[in-house]
Amino acid sequence: MDYLDYQYDPNDPALMAVTDELPLWSAPFGTELLNAIRFKPGMTVMDIGCGTGFPMLEIAERIGKKGTVWGIDPWPAAVARLREKTERLGITQVRIIEGQAEDATIGEHTCDLIVSNNGINNVSDIPKTLSTCRRSAKHGAQFVMTYNLEGTMRAFYDVLRAALRDHRREENLPLIDQHIQQKRPPLDRMEAWIEESGFEIGEIKLRQFHMDFTDGKAFFEHHLIRHWFLPSWKNLVPQEIRRPVFTAMEDRMNDIVADEDVFRIEIPFAVIDATAI
Repeated sequence: MDYLDYQYDPNDPALMAVTDELPLWSAPFGTELLNAIRFKPGMTVMDIGCGTGFPMLEIAERIGKKGTVWGIDPWPAAVARLREKTERLGITQVRIIEGQAEDATIGEHTCDLIVSNNGINNVSDIPKTLSTCRRSAKHGAQFVMTYNLEGTMRAFYDVLRAALRDHRREENLPLIDQHIQQKRPPLDRMEAWIEESGFEIGEIKLRQFHMDFTDGKAFFEHHLIRHWFLPSWKNLVPQEIRRPVFTAMEDRMNDIVADEDVFRIEIPFAVIDATAI
């Protein structure tokens, strides 16, 4: 019962530096994922695309010291941050692999649970990653993944398409569809990949959240948009018209705000609960 002897300083900068364990974007997906897990004592777990540790560390703390949670992610800075968190928070039942999910394995048929919180849809080869997951899973293991669907931020893409048409660049419109399909494959395709890999889907829950913005500038300057979405969006617009197109998009968003009070983006997502067969 070592936890009875645990003491800490709430003003310790090192502790404060690792208490921000819940990224905004990961939270809605991860909360639903956690609710879907059937927790059991002594579980061996693998998290594909663990990032900075959510929900991996939450899972580790819920199963306790008798379990083991493996996290796999190719992002060096995120892995370094995750290692710092595990050390500062005293979570010793985790193992971290810095590498690509397609090639990473912790041994055949060793996992009781495999999770991925909006991660598998971002790998370069989804079918190969799912096959790797199946090889790592015990027969009967639970597999839970979340991912945002192709309707994600439809209001933004409508504005982008309109701005490109205004600038007579209709030839760039197919690039938008390709971009969406690459990151957010249709749900029926994802289902097929999962089942072809050796999992049986038991339940799919469809969920959605939204984010409201007071004008176009606020939307584009939000850190989530700036860091994780804007770089790929810029590639959808030819450089020579990029600034006028984005200015036109801001104006259109502001017109929407004038009519509807806010510019709202909606993020539909799926929670897929499957079993290794």
